[in-house]
Amino acid sequence: MERRGSKKGGGKDAPSPPSGPLPPPLLFMEEEKYEREDVQKKTFAKWINSQLAKGHHPPVTDLFYDLRDGTRLLALLEVLTGRQYKREKGRMRVHHLNNVSRAMAVLEESSVKLVNISNEHIVDGNAKLTLGLVWAVILHWQVQGVLRDVMADLQQTSLEKTLLAWCRQTTKGYQGVEIDNFTTSWSDGLALNALIHSQRPRLFEWTVVARKHPLARLDHAFRTAQDHLGIERLLDPEDVNSQVPDKKSIMMYVMCLFQALPHDSLTVEALQGATGGLQAGMGAAALSPEGSGGGGRPLSTVSIGLGGYQRTLEEVLGWLLGAEDRLAAMPPIADSTHAVKDQFHDLEELMLDLTARQGGVGEVLGEGSRLLREGVMEEEEEEEVRVQMKLLNTRWEELRVRAMERQARLHHTLMALQETQLDALKRWLTLTEERIANMSQVGPSTSALRQQVAAHQELQHDLEAEQSNINSLSNMVVVVDEANSDSAYSSLEDELNALGERWAHICRWTESRWSTLQTLSQHWPRFEEEVSALKEWLKDKEKDLRDFESDPATEEEKFMRQASYLQVVEAEMDLQQRRFDGLQDLSGKILIHIPEESPTHTSLPQQLEDLQDRLDLLASIIEAQTARLSACGIDISKVAAPVQVSSGGGGGGGGGEVVRSATTTITTKDASTTLITKVVTTKVTETVSASSAKRQKLEGGTQVDFSVALAKLGEWMGGVEGKVDQGEVDQLPLHQLSLLHDQLQAEVESQQDEYNKVVSLGESVVSETATIGEPCCGSEEALRR
Repeated sequence: MERRGSKKGGGKDAPSPPSGPLPPPLLFMEEEKYEREDVQKKTFAKWINSQLAKGHHPPVTDLFYDLRDGTRLLALLEVLTGRQYKREKGRMRVHHLNNVSRAMAVLEESSVKLVNISNEHIVDGNAKLTLGLVWAVILHWQVQGVLRDVMADLQQTSLEKTLLAWCRQTTKGYQGVEIDNFTTSWSDGLALNALIHSQRPRLFEWTVVARKHPLARLDHAFRTAQDHLGIERLLDPEDVNSQVPDKKSIMMYVMCLFQALPHDSLTVEALQGATGGLQAGMGAAALSPEGSGGGGRPLSTVSIGLGGYQRTLEEVLGWLLGAEDRLAAMPPIADSTHAVKDQFHDLEELMLDLTARQGGVGEVLGEGSRLLREGVMEEEEEEEVRVQMKLLNTRWEELRVRAMERQARLHHTLMALQETQLDALKRWLTLTEERIANMSQVGPSTSALRQQVAAHQELQHDLEAEQSNINSLSNMVVVVDEANSDSAYSSLEDELNALGERWAHICRWTESRWSTLQTLSQHWPRFEEEVSALKEWLKDKEKDLRDFESDPATEEEKFMRQASYLQVVEAEMDLQQRRFDGLQDLSGKILIHIPEESPTHTSLPQQLEDLQDRLDLLASIIEAQTARLSACGIDISKVAAPVQVSSGGGGGGGGGEVVRSATTTITTKDASTTLITKVVTTKVTETVSASSAKRQKLEGGTQVDFSVALAKLGEWMGGVEGKVDQGEVDQLPLHQLSLLHDQLQAEVESQQDEYNKVVSLGESVVSETATIGEPCCGSEEALRR
């Protein structure tokens, strides 16, 4: 949010054109007094930026505003002290107060004395005390080092006295240079150029510079110091070429020159001379008819004469004409916030130029008045000068008024548009908060979950659409009056902070819920698929075993088939129990994201409980059937036979179609005990007799382990193939395809060890079979698949 001063406020926080006509500057002492604060603000900001640039920190644009949150102060102190300091990143006032308090604690540790300055003064943007704080920082870190050592050697405690003595001693012998203070002695630019020339005479010709206009001399000094001494351009010519230049700003710049130029020749005698100079300067100021400001000092010690006046007037009028054209070419006020902001900033650039040129206009008017007072011109020349001064003053005033009127219109339009944006944002936030409150809790089914995902994606789309309005308001331009600037600005800032907190809460909630929905979309459909597969398996086995009970075996061949089938079911029970354990794990991953009051917390555990009951019941039936066969003299643990599959899926019937396992046995604790499981089957037609069933060979060892591992892997692969059915996959939206891809990738990674195990066991089986001279086509074919 940008803060700008309005015409009523006099431009406290942003420059605005000077008010009223411009007679000679000597009559404007109150405005000059304000200018000094404005000069300090600009100069101190430049010094801070020169330090922040060393640490690659963002620059200060508005000194009083940018220091309010304390982060720039801490960044400045990090550069100056070489240490790191923690910051509070919140936007509330309490965060700003804490940051400024931490900065002031660092200053206290560094022995920087702050008198009657609190953290609240800085956070409130108090101009005077903010400048006082920055000045204390500048004095401490600019004085330390070379300047402090010199003061110690000379047993001198006065910074001003030491600097003044060095300046007087360095510029001794330069005609027209009289340094008695750090204000009016520097306004004509001679003193600054003399300081540089005395130590670097080859940089420029003194006589050439001395004949220049004061503004040109000052610009030459600043440019030379920047190019050859590495001193940042902390001052502008118009800041110094005024009736009472700002003392602190000039002292700060002279301190930079002191550090960059030789100063070993400074003596105690020079210090004594400086004391006299200070007293003389103070006395002269006290006796001045214009008061303590020293307004009687001429703007230039070398008269520029009528010719110089004419050249300067032409330059100012030429610029004034260009400024009038710029203002006239500005388009009508737009009706969109973004466009009006651009127009506001364009006008602000022009107004900054007006402020920068104010000193030049005042210089021309002052020089014209001087020429008229001296009476050195002919009557016609005097009349021409009067007409020119009147024309310049009139055109300047007209330009100023038109610029202020356009600023007022832009201000009114921009604030109205931004208020409309704020109201729209408030309504949008309220509706979105109500929308969030009305969104149902996640679940209680996958169909509801899919609807919730779609609704949430719509909410995310709306948030992205609103982001542009948020960005626009984050760069809000506020123009406040001087009388109520702090209260109005603080109130609006608090309102924007509150809206920002509401926006941030919605974004955090949206992100958290989307994460929950994604997790549930990954686990819940898989849970339901696994439950469905387990139920289907239980249904088939329950039906087959009921057929066994309804049609008990009476023939030996039928006994053997039933015994083989019971072995298959017992082997598959182990796999299904693992599936059930996986369901319990998935259930936990789902329920952790579901509110406790949701019916899902009851339905999911109930499904698992029902499945466990059915598994237990099936185990009981298998145990009963095993006991029945045992009573008939058949030990199913000793039986290995092909499994006949009748048309009804039961265990009855004689010979016929059989489904023979490519691999049929596994080894358990007892090497003589075998189980039969179907892994990869091929349907063949043959007649099975009782004697052939008895002749089935018991198999064991590595081939058995290979059979079980291959069965488990084959079942998993069948499930995966079902999930990626091409017809269904093509109809899925992009986000569901992404979720399916992530799920399958995770499953493939989890089965990598099982795959490696099957390959290793298969290779061992092939090797063992080849060793005993038996065919191993089944195992090799299984491995290839």
